Amino acid sequence: MLNGGSRRRLVGMKPIWLLSFESYMVRKVGGLGEVPPRLARALREKGYEAIVYTPSHGVKLIENVEELYSVNIRGENYRILRYRVNPEHFVIEGGVFKDENVYSGGRLLEKSAVFGLVVSSYLRHVVETGFDKVPIVIHGNDWHSYPALLLSNMLKVEKGLSLKLVYQLHLLSKMKIDLDFFTSVIGVRMHAPITGVEGVKPFEYYFNRAGGWVEKLAYLTVDHYVTVSNGYVKDVEKNLGWETAGRIDYIPNALVWTSKEVFDTVAKHYDVKNPLDPEERKRVRRKILTEDMAGFKGVITEPHVKESLKSLLEHYELDKPKAFDKDGQLVFLSGRLAGQKGLDTLLGSLERIIVENPRVRIVLAYIPVEGSEPLIRKLGEYHWAFNENLRIIIGKMSPEDYMSLYFAADAYLVPSRYEPFGLVAVESVAAGTPVVASFTGGLKDIVVDLRENPEEGVGFLIRPGNRFELAEAVVMLLEIMKNPANQERIRRNCVKRSQEFSWEKSAGKALKIYFS
Repeated sequence: MLNGGSRRRLVGMKPIWLLSFESYMVRKVGGLGEVPPRLARALREKGYEAIVYTPSHGVKLIENVEELYSVNIRGENYRILRYRVNPEHFVIEGGVFKDENVYSGGRLLEKSAVFGLVVSSYLRHVVETGFDKVPIVIHGNDWHSYPALLLSNMLKVEKGLSLKLVYQLHLLSKMKIDLDFFTSVIGVRMHAPITGVEGVKPFEYYFNRAGGWVEKLAYLTVDHYVTVSNGYVKDVEKNLGWETAGRIDYIPNALVWTSKEVFDTVAKHYDVKNPLDPEERKRVRRKILTEDMAGFKGVITEPHVKESLKSLLEHYELDKPKAFDKDGQLVFLSGRLAGQKGLDTLLGSLERIIVENPRVRIVLAYIPVEGSEPLIRKLGEYHWAFNENLRIIIGKMSPEDYMSLYFAADAYLVPSRYEPFGLVAVESVAAGTPVVASFTGGLKDIVVDLRENPEEGVGFLIRPGNRFELAEAVVMLLEIMKNPANQERIRRNCVKRSQEFSWEKSAGKALKIYFS
């Protein structure tokens, strides 16, 4: 932890660049969009000039912007706009970034390449014209930022820069990229010297060692390789290979909202005086389920995905959620609509949960991604089969609606097959709602199991993919939550547990890694 004197001395230090393909302050699709800007803000609070670099993805910024730099790439003009928010963003616009689709639409590799070329061009510019602006750390997030790190690595060797390169893995993609992409598309010479785990070697050497697997190539060619939770470190080591054991660290994700923010929001909308009072929760839940549910509409932000799902959502009546006829205990789930999230496990558990608790109300809020059509069909069929107990919201809701559902729920589910961190679990406990989650990745770092620690527990952990354990745990938790004394104690535990995940702590961990 830095003391006040150290903090003052750090003001004016060379900047830290955080590279991210999305940011909630510009264009957000998933959880990644929350992390770099929040970490950057926490770093700035510690006295560091942390800047987020992100593409515009079709967003037109008008206020608080000024052009910082421009470069022509393959006949297209790209501009870096300084976006004066907290934290400060350098937003890249023009050319391929006029496309509103972030991860869909077939231009992902092209966007990744251009992002790297623009960032590295600007890095060269500041090295040659303004030494005080040269970053001391470039922190790339996920493989989309790796071309920028690789090109920065080449410049680091060429210019002898004192520059730390950090790669943070948020989710293993096992993405393989052809050599031609690096040599022809972003212009890396086969024999270009880059630095890596074995010192300065030709790019071809490290590429062949990685076999084109970009996440392994990143491991071989950065100064620090990190992920997002202690629990996910072992999963990453297992995938990358035995030689990585003990060489991967983590910078934990943290709260998107605090308990106070949730409670203040709910108090404003539902006139809640005591957010931990079971009767207050019951009142809010009843109003949400029997009245407000019809207004909780999701928005699909990716144009390509929106168009491909339009007719399916209408066919299965998933385009307009309806309120329930009656109140009942509420089970909530939200997140990306992807196989990783354990949809098959969840659907396989529904019948038993409903048989054991016929008045249970289950709300699933999914953000679809490209290729979601088969999962939408499956959801639609279950929506028809369990229409009395089940509501499905497709698309991104407002933060206020998310907070309200988290607050009203008796249980929150995260049945993921694997989960690097599990931001939704932290969001849930911050709202005072217990979690049933898979024993995997960051989830096992977040959820304290009530069976092992009844006094401090915040939910249950189950084996990934086990629909029987999921159903049993949900039924058990709902039964426990019927008792007002149990409910109030567990909700207090949840709020207390959420306080362990702060961006101030994450920034402190990041600084230790940056400068070790």
